[in-house]
Amino acid sequence: MHYPRATSTLEPIMTSVSTPAPAEAKASIWEDFLDIFYEPAQVFARRMDGKFGLALLVLVILSAALMYASMQALEPAYTGELERGMAAAAEQNPNMTAEQLEAGRGIGRIMMMVTGLVMVPIIVLLTGIALWLVGKLFDSTQTLAQGIMVATYANFPRFVLGSLLMTLQGFLLDLSSADRLYDVTLSAARFAPEGSSELTLALLSRLDVFVIWATILLGIGLHITGKIPKGKAMMAAVIVWVIGSLPVVLGALRGS
Repeated sequence: MHYPRATSTLEPIMTSVSTPAPAEAKASIWEDFLDIFYEPAQVFARRMDGKFGLALLVLVILSAALMYASMQALEPAYTGELERGMAAAAEQNPNMTAEQLEAGRGIGRIMMMVTGLVMVPIIVLLTGIALWLVGKLFDSTQTLAQGIMVATYANFPRFVLGSLLMTLQGFLLDLSSADRLYDVTLSAARFAPEGSSELTLALLSRLDVFVIWATILLGIGLHITGKIPKGKAMMAAVIVWVIGSLPVVLGALRGS
């Protein structure tokens, strides 16, 4: 008589246990640069390790390239900003000669590019530190590295897509009358009445589509990495937005 093996009914089960399903492939950092625009929560969840160095480097390089392009496309706006700066310098130092003013214009253009390049990592790092500190007020478990990581990815729409749209305006629209960078942003300052004070323009510039977008992403990132409710995370992000407005306001007061 033939008897079936006692283990025959267990073999499929044992096989399935001993052979794990293949792990889902981890998204690359390059995919993060796209996903941050429409699946930000997944990006922050994938980057819980807080690594931000390569992402920040890519952000700085892209921002620098787009700023160079925008300086070509938005010549009237940059020239207007430069001339206002030169006029302020001449007012403070009436003894400046025409040759000195002309040399100052050349240096001013270089400084615009250098400042734009340097300010991106500074803004990201300070935003990350602020997010980390403010998050502690809401019992966040976020680390400093995670805060800077969130700030890095949150600023991709602002510094990449925002700069790209500004540049495209210069190529596609007639902006010959635009003598301020405010005139080419997607902020409330673009629609400010003629003759508005520098303080008013500075405040309105913070009501910018891409600045608000970055603020929302900060809240999402804090919610994921800090493990706090969404409401508290968004409240913390708004506080960071207010903190970020202070240097803009102080700069306007100093220049007025």
